[in-house]
Amino acid sequence: QQITKPVKADAALVRTGCPAIDTVLQIEQRKASAQGITMEIVAHGLPENCISPADCNCILGNLLDNAIEAQADVPEGERHIQVSLQQRHDFLVLQVRNSVTENPLGENGKLRTSKKTSPGLHGIGIKSVEVAVGRYEGELSYSFKDGLFSVSALLCVNDMNY
Repeated sequence: QQITKPVKADAALVRTGCPAIDTVLQIEQRKASAQGITMEIVAHGLPENCISPADCNCILGNLLDNAIEAQADVPEGERHIQVSLQQRHDFLVLQVRNSVTENPLGENGKLRTSKKTSPGLHGIGIKSVEVAVGRYEGELSYSFKDGLFSVSALLCVNDMNY
């Protein structure tokens, strides 16, 4: 099963083929919509059990929470998140892009904190994402260009069955 056209944030259901991913996307989609953020989701033929529900919640949930939080500084009408999920051979490729007002990457390519409250808690979500991605012998990368911040995760899902 494939979804190839974008799903807008006011859509009632997301169906990617993987129930764990569908659930997280629906929850995050509602959060984004409530804050006036447009979310576009493109998913290509995902297997039903390509990722454990706990890891899906950790990886996708944290990345989307961060993207939604970053939209607070973006002017209304320019708040936008793009989510792309697809399986390529033995890999699940996940990308979250969102508009930002400034580059969140430091000179070393690492994420800089944008937390104004509870700075001691900054980075716990990303550290959790890194651990979960590591369970799939995966990679996490960040980029920034033309006002768009992008996080990409590559997960090896060969022989995974949850």
